[in-house]
Amino acid sequence: AQFWADLRTSTDAGLLSVARFFGLLYGPIDAELPIDQALRKSLRYRLAPHVGWRHALGGIAYLLFLLLVVTGVLLAVHYRPSAQEAYSSIQHIVSEVTLGWLVRDLHAWAANLLVVAVLAHMARVFFAAAYKPPRETNWLIGVLLLFLVLAFGATGYLLPWDQWAYWTVTEALNAVAGIPLLGDAAAGLLRGDPIVSGASLSRFFAAHVIVLPWLALALLGFHFTMVRRHGVAPPPRPPAVPGSGRRFFPNHL
Repeated sequence: AQFWADLRTSTDAGLLSVARFFGLLYGPIDAELPIDQALRKSLRYRLAPHVGWRHALGGIAYLLFLLLVVTGVLLAVHYRPSAQEAYSSIQHIVSEVTLGWLVRDLHAWAANLLVVAVLAHMARVFFAAAYKPPRETNWLIGVLLLFLVLAFGATGYLLPWDQWAYWTVTEALNAVAGIPLLGDAAAGLLRGDPIVSGASLSRFFAAHVIVLPWLALALLGFHFTMVRRHGVAPPPRPPAVPGSGRRFFPNHL
């Protein structure tokens, strides 16, 4: 008990700003309070009265992204990104690793649902006209995040290294090569060989687990910073009965 008391008094509440930066907290951080009290105060923050379930679509997409990160790390522990062992390592995960089948299915379903959640979130922003100034920069960041989500799906599609994945990616890269000017160079960069091979698998794996996550981290940080700076876009018409909105925790969260 004394240890936890000392830890609370010696930890700067400003550390909670990291959680706020990554979208895990919404309210402002009171750095003058001990960290446990500052956390409780931030969780009691009330959102605007017009904020409802539609405004949670972005949070759902973020939750799915975090689930993909956790399950992806667990899969990477057993996955072997080589043409000789990739397929057998997937079979090992789903048949021999404890709950490996569940982790892989969670990863696959979350990847599909993430696309749906991002599209639904962007549709809500578009039809609510929340992309207008001063939020146009955040709209552009959202469009980039949509392309990034699709890139995650495209690069992850080859990793099982089965017949379906191999020939689907082969056809997709052939289509990319047919794009005028830059198509052939882009397809060659992704393949790494004249045909889809182990070099292609290595490049897709590196993009999927290294390059794209860092890009996503940067864009998400920028996205959440803009949301905190400008706040939730006001409704086209103010509510008939003004008042305080729901609490961030537990209602909205």
